[in-house]
Parts: sequence; structure tokens; C-alpha cells
Amino acid sequence: MKHILTMLLLTTCFVSQSQDAKHQDVNYNVGIQSFGFRNFDLEHTLSGCNKMGITHVEFFQKHISEV
Repeated sequence: MKHILTMLLLTTCFVSQSQDAKHQDVNYNVGIQSFGFRNFDLEHTLSGCNKMGITHVEFFQKHISEV
């Protein structure tokens, strides 16, 4: 249920942004929280982010403790 609500919220945000973008240039950054990669070590997490072109990451405790 939590995932469905999250997807609805994101969809609403993107639809709202796309309607606003017709009238002005919108410049924003998209990032992730590394909790989504909680089953992977830091190296694989960074590699996955790099492959997806993600440059903004909020790190989960498991990944920070490895540094």
C-alpha cells in the first residue's frame, strides 16, 4: 500500500511539473536514498547510481559505516 501511495504522489508531482514546464523552464535535481540498495554493498550501490546517471544520493547508515 505504501508503494502505491508513493507512486501516486510522484505521478501527481510530475504531472504538476510538466504542466508548469509549458510556461517556464524548470531546473531540478533528482536523487535517491541508498536504502533502495540496502541489499548491496557500497561499491555496488555507487556503481548502480553511476549507471543510472544519479548524482544526488542520501546515504543509508549501512553504506556510511563502510567508509
